[in-house]
Amino acid sequence: MADRSKKPEHDDAWWAAQRHAYIEKNDILLSDHPSWEWVSPYDFWRTIFPEGFLQPRGEEVPWHERGGGHPNGIAIQITNRTKTVKTKTGRRRDVPVVERFTLTDDLDGVMERVIDSNRKNESVFCAPVSFFGKSRVAENARFLHAFAIDLDGVGVQELKNMLKQFRNGRDPKFAADKWVSLPQPTFLVNSGTGFHLYYVLDQPIPLIPRIVPFVQEIKAMLTDYIWRDTVSTLEDVQHQGIYQPFRMPGTPTKLNGKAAGSKIKDKYEAVAFVHNGEDGKPWRCSLDYLLGYAGVRGGKDRAELIELMRTAGRTPIERAKKLWPEWYQARIVEGKAPGRWTCKRDLYDWWLGEVKTKATDHHRYWCLNVLAAYAKKCGIPYEELEADALALVPMLEDLT
Repeated sequence: MADRSKKPEHDDAWWAAQRHAYIEKNDILLSDHPSWEWVSPYDFWRTIFPEGFLQPRGEEVPWHERGGGHPNGIAIQITNRTKTVKTKTGRRRDVPVVERFTLTDDLDGVMERVIDSNRKNESVFCAPVSFFGKSRVAENARFLHAFAIDLDGVGVQELKNMLKQFRNGRDPKFAADKWVSLPQPTFLVNSGTGFHLYYVLDQPIPLIPRIVPFVQEIKAMLTDYIWRDTVSTLEDVQHQGIYQPFRMPGTPTKLNGKAAGSKIKDKYEAVAFVHNGEDGKPWRCSLDYLLGYAGVRGGKDRAELIELMRTAGRTPIERAKKLWPEWYQARIVEGKAPGRWTCKRDLYDWWLGEVKTKATDHHRYWCLNVLAAYAKKCGIPYEELEADALALVPMLEDLT
């Protein structure tokens, strides 16, 4: 019995056919379907991250303001360089070096990545998610701006079928028939051998931990609805989570070959196409619109998510008055400052001593990070924290 876990190896003829199909699919969208237009990488990301939403370049968030400032986008670039790592079994293996880049509100980083990745023939990925901080871990995710569906195995005929079913989805006569209609996406991105379908939301979803499982379920069921034999030649549906990054428009695809010195002369970049609404602006989806196709169960989770969307994750003051009358009386009526549980400064002093005597290389940043956390918890003035941290620098540098 064949091992289905291994991806098949394709010969040169297969890759040549895929490159030919890539060009033909772009021509279909550019020439035969006026409802779809080519869109630049910058305009693609500006639609997902509207002006003023992301962190301005150079913005510094005060250290004591938890969650202050704006979120940012995060792109990752898979370089041609490698590093040697040790596996759990003790073996050593070479893995690609991955570089991380922040997308700020000016979106200058978009074209920087397009230019750099094409020069080096390196893959670049980004999720339609904004994050606080510089790490794209789930706990740092702030908003989901679009549901992105990865649809592989899309040939020329499958693309034609898909475009027809998008039109059916906008026609009241066919919209209710799940077998002949598909929800209208904002963007189609030709990723090489498949397409990425982006359903940009009219209002980003706050990724509050208690609601994330429900949002994941929406994407899974939306994927199940979209993935059918008329639009993909693959039998197995591929599910990805909401944090999954996808190939950025304008950056190289697999059709270019893998190596930096690939002999493929023509550049096969991920190409984005936009569907504009009646107002001439990129089409955006409401959550209710997508839930109608995804078929997700109703109940408390759905009602809570709709409420979160309406309030952007904040509890309306009138509802807060009913839920927490003592808080309302103290904070709103009497205007008292928020109360916080503060530790004795002994905790801060103890950790400062630990850093001075027990800090090790590769843990220096973590040592100072914890020192800042204890300073906040113990009510230590910022100026004192700064002076203590700077005084530790010579000792920490000597550990290298």
